[in-house]
Amino acid sequence: MVAPVELLPARLEEVVFRLSGRQGEQMKALPFGPELISTVGIISGGAARDVAQAVDEGLDLFITGEPLHSIYHHCLESRIHVIFAGHYQSESFGVRLLGERLARETGLDTTYVDVPTGL
Repeated sequence: MVAPVELLPARLEEVVFRLSGRQGEQMKALPFGPELISTVGIISGGAARDVAQAVDEGLDLFITGEPLHSIYHHCLESRIHVIFAGHYQSESFGVRLLGERLARETGLDTTYVDVPTGL
């Protein structure tokens, strides 16, 4: 998924602010990429190792859920930003939107049960 065009290019701080504002959680970031971000890759949950694919694709920013200490130097040397949005936060967003869409399109009653773990 690529961020909407109207949001890019942007600085890392702007992207973190926009994501944190929507999710209500503080995000962690590795600020190693270019000053202005034009390309973004996103994989929810625990996909930190997939930063290698983002590097191969020449992306400026990779967003995922859980951090991994072992990718730090690869990101630094590859000059890519990484945002760790939290495993729960990065996966619950889509589930909540899916429930809203099902309710809207099918008339089903849906309830999103939010049980954040802080991880």
